[in-house]
Amino acid sequence: MTGVLETLAHAGSFAGWVPFFSLVIGLVVGILVGVLPGLGPLLGVIMAIPFTFHMDAVSGVALLLGIYQGGSYGGAITATLLGIPGTPMAAATLLDAHPMALKGFASEAVTLSTLGSSVGGFLGGLVLVLTAPLLAKIAIGFGPAETFSLALLGLTAIATLSQGSAVKGLLAGLIGLSLASVGNDPITGFTRFNFGTTYLEGGITFVALLFGLFAISEVLLQFEKPVRAWQAGARVGVAFSTFKTLWTKPMAYVRSALVGVIIGVIPGIGGVTSSFLSYKLAKDFSKHPENFGKGEVEGVIASETANSATTGGALIPMLAIGIPGDPIVAAMMGGLLIQGLTPGPALFFTNREFLGGIFAAFIVGAVLLLPIGLALIPLFVRIIKIPHSLLMATVLLLSIFGTYAVQRQVFDLWQLWLFGIVGYAMRKGGFPLAPLIIGFVLGPIFETNMRRATIIMGDDFFGFMTGRPIALGVMGMVVLSLLFPIAQNLFLRRKGRQANQPA
Repeated sequence: MTGVLETLAHAGSFAGWVPFFSLVIGLVVGILVGVLPGLGPLLGVIMAIPFTFHMDAVSGVALLLGIYQGGSYGGAITATLLGIPGTPMAAATLLDAHPMALKGFASEAVTLSTLGSSVGGFLGGLVLVLTAPLLAKIAIGFGPAETFSLALLGLTAIATLSQGSAVKGLLAGLIGLSLASVGNDPITGFTRFNFGTTYLEGGITFVALLFGLFAISEVLLQFEKPVRAWQAGARVGVAFSTFKTLWTKPMAYVRSALVGVIIGVIPGIGGVTSSFLSYKLAKDFSKHPENFGKGEVEGVIASETANSATTGGALIPMLAIGIPGDPIVAAMMGGLLIQGLTPGPALFFTNREFLGGIFAAFIVGAVLLLPIGLALIPLFVRIIKIPHSLLMATVLLLSIFGTYAVQRQVFDLWQLWLFGIVGYAMRKGGFPLAPLIIGFVLGPIFETNMRRATIIMGDDFFGFMTGRPIALGVMGMVVLSLLFPIAQNLFLRRKGRQANQPA
């Protein structure tokens, strides 16, 4: 508890006008990219990273946090009014929010989504503030063996828990590891895999990789779809009557927030899983489960509270031990590394001013999400009508500008288009992109600590874990994460064969 209080004592670094307005702008932009189908908080964070290079650390991360929090909520507006989840996280919200809108309660559904997102983010932020310093205090004693094991767990977890084929997820993670090895060797300093060009001596440009994989590939995919404008005809306002759910259904909020935080801490699962799991639990605990899917208030509360609480949970392993909980946090972690800040336990002892400001920004952002979200509902309803062709053109221009602005190198633009084509091919082939980004971010941590550990133990690859119970325990979790999808597939196949057998 002492570490928590000491970190919070430095929250004054968020007290200036610049960090505050950066957070507000982030929330507005985040809701915007969440509202517009095809974007989402990940793409929003990626497009904002170049702008943070010209800001102080607290203001830059406050901007990214605002986009993360706002984007996690924004998809609920589209899901409610159009029946199209603006983000994958809003898919569970659609199940009851859209039926509410069809019955004439669109204002109630949107207000309830905003309230749930704000409460979930606030509760998730409290857990982040209370647990991250304590986890960092434990992790400060970790050596190369423990850090290597945790990085490996993050790699395997996000690869095997990705939607679709586990093999494709692992292959995508290996591609990320391979790209991370381009440039200078972290131990010897020698240049490797630069293909004879000086442009790659510093490694692959992280911003070009992010923009290419996600933004350019999305634009290329949208070219295949017919150009159309989104339509939204319902008049939507604020329904203050829904605020009574805070005292009539308090456990719905608390239970959903706990589910979101727990799921967020586990690398690679994310808000989609937490929202559907919370929705299922709400239905199981409900006295009227038959109402779910027909406009049930608790269904909206469960999904939106959980996916917003997941944001706080996902930040815990990133800040405390340097392992990102989801792809969005991995992108934020990459932005911190570029600015010279290395997430992990040492950060809690060397840069408490930064951490205190981040904790304050997260809590304030969750609180501000409610008034900002409610005040701008009419604006975002109009924005839904923007023609998709104009939206994709804007994304393309921002991608080119953001990539070039970082280093002002034309070579970065070539990387942008190359990774855009790679990302497009991967998405068409069913390969998830998230493991590649996680592999790229964790690659240097994974390689450096593995080599340090083996050097300490005289190049004995397995001997470095001798007498290291934490490292052995984490490696056991790695094995389980690899075996889980295999066992799951075998179970589903056996169940399918049994179902196809004649009675």
